[in-house]
Amino acid sequence: MGRALKVVLEAVAGLAVLAAAVFVFLNFKKQDAPAQGPGRAGGAVPVAVAVAEERLTSDRLEALGTGRARESVLVTASESERVVALHFEDGEFVEAGKLLAQLDDAVLRREREIAVAALEEEEREMARARDLLGREGIARKLVEGRETSLAKARLALEMVDTRLALREIRAPFGGLLGFRRVSVGAYVTPGTVLTTLDDISEIHIDFSVPEKHWAALGTGVVFHAQTASLPGVALQGRVTSVETRIDPASLSATARGTLGNTDGRLRPGMLFTVRVEASPRRAVWVPEKALTSLGERQFVFVPRDGTAQRREVKLGRREAGGVEVAAGLAAGEFVVTDGVGRLSRDGMAIQVTGNTEQKTSRENAAKGDSE
Repeated sequence: MGRALKVVLEAVAGLAVLAAAVFVFLNFKKQDAPAQGPGRAGGAVPVAVAVAEERLTSDRLEALGTGRARESVLVTASESERVVALHFEDGEFVEAGKLLAQLDDAVLRREREIAVAALEEEEREMARARDLLGREGIARKLVEGRETSLAKARLALEMVDTRLALREIRAPFGGLLGFRRVSVGAYVTPGTVLTTLDDISEIHIDFSVPEKHWAALGTGVVFHAQTASLPGVALQGRVTSVETRIDPASLSATARGTLGNTDGRLRPGMLFTVRVEASPRRAVWVPEKALTSLGERQFVFVPRDGTAQRREVKLGRREAGGVEVAAGLAAGEFVVTDGVGRLSRDGMAIQVTGNTEQKTSRENAAKGDSE
């Protein structure tokens, strides 16, 4: 009896183990079975699409540049002498030719009086010699000698006047003066700086241009600039010249832009942020979320006959959630925007549920104009 009971218990245990194994097997089969849903055999993937729009675009270049005056010079002395008068104040606007400083010229003025007297004497002698040449027939050689003496007297006076002019320090052009660096009574020598002078009617900004945009950035191209010194003020100027050589180290060239400054708000030394829109063109744009990548290659999905056709594209510039398609897509075609992540292969069945980009760029521009 006990032996029979033992056999029965062993049989029951074996059946329990077999039942557990069957349960585990069936559970794994259930997990491995293909899920039914969108994109599988059970249905299409719901997606939203947007239209590829053509619009005017350009390559945006941004750089930093420091402002420089249209003309700038250190006003210096050219003679060794004492300063007897100053005729300007710090930060004064002056016209070209204005007398800024006077050096002591008392000795030179005495020399000029002597030179004037000598010239007048030579002129009288010259007049008498010519009169005698006509009436008494004196030798022409003597008259020519008097002409030479007269020419020397005139030259001596001109030399004194030139030296006197050097004692007057004048503004070479109109502009804004800096600080006064000398005082009346100071003894100056050639090269001593009296002040600075800047013509700020225009401000020049030099900034770097990458080699690939060098050819497109020619004279006359419009640029926009901002400076922290004038927050919120938008400035606009034009490129006036581009350096003729490319720097082999940085693979860039220097462009020079000019800002008008008739109101005098801009000053040399200001730091500017420069933005240039180069190479204007018509281009196709799509939302950036329409892109999918495979390595370094970029793709979009184009809806066609109820399926999503994967198409490789070449990209241009990016901005504000959009991307330029340089090749591979035409304006007016639709691309999938929402649901791209569920499209794992080319040719999957899709169901278009909406258009995420209802407004065209023209409608957006019209809205901006109305605002």
